[in-house]
Amino acid sequence: KYMIKTGPSFQQVYMVQVLATGDPDRAREIKTRLTGQGYSDIEIIKEDNFYKVRVGKFQLESEARKLEEQLRIDGWQTWVRTWRIEEDLSGMGIYNIEGELLARGTNFILEGNLNLDGRLYQGFYEFLYSGNGITIYNTTGLNTILYGLLPTIPDSDQEYIEILKALTVLYRTDVIRAKLAGNYEGFLKLPNYQGAEAGYSQIKAVNETDGEIFSWSDRMNRINVQFTSNDLAGILALVEEGLDYREILRTLAAVLEVETDLKIIDLSEQIEQRALVEAEVTSGLKYKEIRQLTWWGPRVITLLDLNMDQIALKTAPYLARGQIPGLEDLADMLKREQALAGINGGYFNYTGKPLGFMMKEGQVISEPIKGRTVVAWTECGKVIIDHLQKWQGILNGEIVINGVNREVKPGEIVVFNKYYGEQTPGGDGQTREIVVSNNSVVEIRDKTSTEGTPIPGDGFIIQARGEAREKLQEIVVGEPISLEDDFYPDFWDKEHIVSGLGAGPRLLEGGKLNITGEEEEFQNDILLGRAPRSALGITPDRHLILVTVDGRQPDLSIGITLENLALFMQDYGVIDALNLDGGGSARMVVRSFTMSNPSAKRLLSSGLLIKFAGNLP
Repeated sequence: KYMIKTGPSFQQVYMVQVLATGDPDRAREIKTRLTGQGYSDIEIIKEDNFYKVRVGKFQLESEARKLEEQLRIDGWQTWVRTWRIEEDLSGMGIYNIEGELLARGTNFILEGNLNLDGRLYQGFYEFLYSGNGITIYNTTGLNTILYGLLPTIPDSDQEYIEILKALTVLYRTDVIRAKLAGNYEGFLKLPNYQGAEAGYSQIKAVNETDGEIFSWSDRMNRINVQFTSNDLAGILALVEEGLDYREILRTLAAVLEVETDLKIIDLSEQIEQRALVEAEVTSGLKYKEIRQLTWWGPRVITLLDLNMDQIALKTAPYLARGQIPGLEDLADMLKREQALAGINGGYFNYTGKPLGFMMKEGQVISEPIKGRTVVAWTECGKVIIDHLQKWQGILNGEIVINGVNREVKPGEIVVFNKYYGEQTPGGDGQTREIVVSNNSVVEIRDKTSTEGTPIPGDGFIIQARGEAREKLQEIVVGEPISLEDDFYPDFWDKEHIVSGLGAGPRLLEGGKLNITGEEEEFQNDILLGRAPRSALGITPDRHLILVTVDGRQPDLSIGITLENLALFMQDYGVIDALNLDGGGSARMVVRSFTMSNPSAKRLLSSGLLIKFAGNLP
C-alpha cells in the first residue's frame, strides 16, 4: 500500500549525537575534530538553547547503531536520537505504509490496482500535479468505456438487446472519431467515471458488434445523442418489432434527420498490409516479411515460399537430435542438418516425444492420434494434406503391429526403430524381442532384465508383451522378415508416402475454409483466440508455403485466430493448409537466423526443414 500526497514532507531519520553544549565555539571545535578523524555528514543543530553535534542521517536505526559503535571505539560518548526533517515538495510524494518517502515529482504513471473512494480500478493511472491538487487519469480499454456508456437493463428485457447493439455502434463511432480528431471533449472526457460494472446485456451488445462503426457521406460524422434507460422504450416504439441493430440504426438516423446513405463498416475485417521484406534465399526459395495493422492491433508474419518443382531443394520433417525423446533449438537443428531454412513442426509432450503422426525415410516414427490432419510427401514428390485416422504395421503379411516407438502394453506388439534411440526399453519377464537387421531375423530373446537392446541402424526390433508373445512363436532366427505400413483411409497406402508430419487442425480444403478443430478434438487453448501460430499450405502451381505469425507481444504482434490464419493463407493463393504447433513453439529460421519473433524461449521436438537435395536425408 502506498500514499500519494502533496505539500510538505516530514521525514524521520536517525542521527548519532556526540555533544550537547551551550558554547557554540566548543561545538565547532568538536565538529573539526570529527572531520579530522574522517567522519562526514556532521551537523550542529541549535535546540533548546543547546548546540548539538550530530553525525550521520539514516533511514534505519540499525545503520545509526553501527556508526555509534565506531564512534565509541574512537573515544566518543554517543547516543542515537531521532530527528524529524521537513522537506518542501513542489509536487507530489509517494510514501510507503511506514511513511517513508519513496519518490517525488509532478507526474507519476503507475500500473496495478487502485482503491479510490471504495472503488477498485485496474490498469494504468497518471497522477498529475496541477498546483491546486492531483488529477488522476485512468487508461482503460475501449470496450470497458462502451460498457459504461450503455444503459443498464434487466436481463429479462432482452427485447432491448438489439437497441443496445445499435447504441454501441453509435458510441464506438463517436469515440473513434474523437480519438482520431484529437478531440477529448464530450463523453470521451468523463470526470466522474468510476469504471463500468458491466452486466450481461452490455457485454453481449459490445462484444457482438466488436469493430463495427457507421458512416454517412463517407465520413464518421458525429450524432451527438445520449440515451438513458428511460429512453429505450421510446426507441423501441420508433422501430418495428424484430428489426436487427443495423436496421434500428438506419431508423434512428432517419428520425434524427441524418443523411440516408448510412453505411455499417466492420473494422475487424479491415486489414492494412505491407510487405516489408521479399528476398531470395536461393533459387526457388523466397523469404517474405509482412506487417499487418488490424482492428485488434499489429501483426508480424514471416513466410517461406518454396517452388517444389525446383528439384535442387527438398523438404522433410526432422526430429530434434534425431531421436525420441529429444528437444532442440530450431536454429541448432538447421545447423546440424545443414538446412537452408525451416519452421517448427508438430505437437509434443514435455520429454520431446511427438504427439501425432511422424514419418521419415519410409519409417514411421510416431502414430497418428484422433484422426488429425497430416502433411505427407510421396515417392514422386507429391504433397498431400489430409486426415489420417489410423496406422498399424503388418509383420510378414499377417501379424498386426499395434504401435511404434512407445511403451508396450500387455497384449500389444510394438516396433522400435533407430528413431527411438540407441536401445529399446527393458523387459519385465513377460516381453519377447525379435531383432531384425537387413530384413532378416538375427536374434530372438525373452527379456527378463531392465536393460535395453541396441537397435540396428539397418533394421528394427519387435517387442511383444504378455499373451501377444504367442503371435511371434513361429518366427525363427535367420529367416527373412517384412514389415509393411497399413494406413486408414486406404488411399494413404496407394500414395506410397515416404515422410509426413501430423499437427492440425486443417485450415483449407480445396481452396475453401474448413477448420476441423472440434472434429480433431483440439482443446480451446488452440482453437480459440489470437495466438502465435505456424501453418503449412500448398498452392495449385506446386508452391509450398510455410508461415509463422508472431503473437503475445501487443506492441509488436498480437497473434492471429485460426480463421484469420486460414483467410491469410487463402488470400495468398493456398488451396490446402493445416495448422502446426503454435504458441511459444512458433518460429522460423533462415540460414541460422531466427526471422520471426518467438513469444517464448522454447526447445522443439521437430521441425520442417528445407535442404539442398544433395544434403538429404
